Amino acid sequence: MSFPPHPGARPAANGSAQVRPDQRPKVHSARNPPRRVLIVDDVVSTGATMLAAADALRTAGAVVVKAAAAARTPLKATDELSDAAGDG
Repeated sequence: MSFPPHPGARPAANGSAQVRPDQRPKVHSARNPPRRVLIVDDVVSTGATMLAAADALRTAGAVVVKAAAAARTPLKATDELSDAAGDG
């Protein structure tokens, strides 16, 4: 699959297309971000990534409704408690 070069592209000596910095496309959102958001993560260990995502979304004006993960890893403290109880 090939795509046409960007309008600001010019051929380079090696045949590839280059885009001048002043001609690079500027990305703007076509709509406002949604206010209600569901954060989905594959695996949660400490929850730090999910919390960082929630903070970034709130800063952008979203209201984080729910967060979900497919799996979680056991915390170190939980492992130590299981070992102390003889479960591990």
